[in-house]
Amino acid sequence: MRDPNIKVSVMMVTYNHGKYIEQAIQSVLSQNTDFKYELLIGEDCSTDCTREIAERYQRKYPHTIRIVKHNKNVGALKNEAELRQRCRGQYIAVLEGDDYWTYPDKLKWQVEFLDQHPEYIGVAHNVKVVGENGEKLPYRLQGFHREKEHVYTRKNALQFQMIGHLSGWMYRNIWDSLSQKELLKIRKCEVNSDLKLSIVLGLKGDFYFQKDEWSVYRRRFEGDGWSAQAVKMNMTLYHFERDVRLKRFLLECYGEKIDIEEKLLGYIFQGFIEFKNHPSKGTWSILVKMFRSGEIRKRVIVRYIIKRLLRA
Repeated sequence: MRDPNIKVSVMMVTYNHGKYIEQAIQSVLSQNTDFKYELLIGEDCSTDCTREIAERYQRKYPHTIRIVKHNKNVGALKNEAELRQRCRGQYIAVLEGDDYWTYPDKLKWQVEFLDQHPEYIGVAHNVKVVGENGEKLPYRLQGFHREKEHVYTRKNALQFQMIGHLSGWMYRNIWDSLSQKELLKIRKCEVNSDLKLSIVLGLKGDFYFQKDEWSVYRRRFEGDGWSAQAVKMNMTLYHFERDVRLKRFLLECYGEKIDIEEKLLGYIFQGFIEFKNHPSKGTWSILVKMFRSGEIRKRVIVRYIIKRLLRA
């Protein structure tokens, strides 16, 4: 239910962020604003001190902080979906529990921009990416977006491109205007939330992206973060299955027919090279899984692989 007195809802998805969440919360509370905002913390049954820290801040700031608690771990996708439905503000900003904002006028600047530019659905900014020890990492390792000022459009969305890192986003609260059917399909699409929401929002309107670094994304290779999970995955198969799911989602939810055959063929060829260079039961099973997916005719795949090999 929307509250006309709340300008911004800040969503904070968190799980086992005990080492970091205090800095994240403080960076929200340190914002210079002349409007009311709320901080919604989705606490996903952490096994460390995350919930205790969040509750301590809620007691201190009861009119600003609300905690959405889960009695069992539901996972990041469901946790985030629950939070979105509870956002009461005109705009939504996002900050995960192990990241933090560095610019105290971030919310103020973004609110003023969206108030003055109704033609945009949202606005985003650059982030500083750091490793476990605070060392700065280059964007090219992340694949988020270009570092230059630009506008993210429907075309970018249909090419499965990211708006930017979540900690830089602020967008109009559109969720209570969507049909139950659309909301259900969004929730059921099991794709990385950042990319899925980039696509959904990009289909609703343009996003303005400005180049200043106003937040920090902490890239962790241990624990439950995305970077730690990605290290254990075969990313070729992950991207293949992700793009297939997104293709089906766009067709079923929005009637958008997109051709991703060339991308899928590229993933299959990459899987072939991985098997060729590192033959094993694992690399073979991944290649076979993509080959037999039914997304592309087998003779097309064989012809594509031969053509790429002859070109090399």
